[in-house]
Amino acid sequence: MNVMMLLTRTPWWVYAILVYVIIVGVKTLKTHTVELPKMFIVPVILLFGLHYKLLLSGDSAQIGLFIGLLACGFVGGWLVANQVPIKIFRHLKAIELPGTYTTALLLWSFFVAKYLLGYFKATDPANLALYSTLDLGVRGPVLGCLWGRSCRFVQKYFS
Repeated sequence: MNVMMLLTRTPWWVYAILVYVIIVGVKTLKTHTVELPKMFIVPVILLFGLHYKLLLSGDSAQIGLFIGLLACGFVGGWLVANQVPIKIFRHLKAIELPGTYTTALLLWSFFVAKYLLGYFKATDPANLALYSTLDLGVRGPVLGCLWGRSCRFVQKYFS
């Protein structure tokens, strides 16, 4: 793999996403306040932005695998969020989260994995099925974890 060719042939919008992911990740390293609806922006974008093709494909084995991995990630995210102390600001409809590496590492790892798998899918079409399955193996648990954490925090807010 020629790294310079890889970097120069990457579309500009991928770099825009990279900058966004870095900024969001860095913000999560410090204690920060999050409004409840904003907590779901990234999970919603990732769920619908990346999975509409899967859902439209009708491939029940791939859809089943994705749902299973999503559920495992959701449970993991819920359990991790159980341990996170939050402050609730009802008048702002927001919560304060302590700084942590968890969200940053999830987002950064997700970006790198998706970038590399996208590259391999484009340059090695003979193994497209393998890369697509690995892609689901990355997307399902990470997305499930983000959803599980967000839902647990909202449940803590309302309890």
